[in-house]
Amino acid sequence: MRIELTSIYVDDQRAALAFYTDVLGFTKHHDIPLGDDFWLTVVSRDAPDGPELLLEPAGHPAVTPYRDALVADGIPLAQFAVDDVDAEYERLTALGVTFTQPPTDIGPAVVAVLDDTCGNLVQLIATKAADPARPGETGENPWFAGHLVAGHSPRRRGRTSGGPPARAARRGRSPWKQQRAVDPGRRPQACGHGRRRRRSV
Repeated sequence: MRIELTSIYVDDQRAALAFYTDVLGFTKHHDIPLGDDFWLTVVSRDAPDGPELLLEPAGHPAVTPYRDALVADGIPLAQFAVDDVDAEYERLTALGVTFTQPPTDIGPAVVAVLDDTCGNLVQLIATKAADPARPGETGENPWFAGHLVAGHSPRRRGRTSGGPPARAARRGRSPWKQQRAVDPGRRPQACGHGRRRRRSV
């Protein structure tokens, strides 16, 4: 069993293709018309035969509340590995990409969260090499390193919840995906138009 395809919902497939290829640096793999939409996938330039990312239309009525709920909690819908988060942050901000969380060192990895302009938050991650001087951390899974994050106190509807790890543990979620964005009230921009979604009251 293996993963060959995963997907992310986008508001506009053509605008998403432009962002994911021209800005993030992926390569178009499939572009097949399917009625009014397309079977539209991209792959990593470093692994052209690797897993495909399907840029899936967000037309189903369940998609909007699902994504809005994730954004409200600052939870990325996808995560991409990079060699150097700081370098990607500098490159992408120079291209006009908005980050809701700048590069953050969480111990065994560095992460950042960007707005893909298509309705989603996307996390970038660069894991660190194991430190032979600290054998207890060798092979540590960074997904469980959320307790190392400092300065993130999730707030929702005016309540505090004891920080990302405690909240994640109660809900059975990854601590990493509980990190709050720097601007937690911000919604992703509308795909390809630079507009913000209207905030719910």
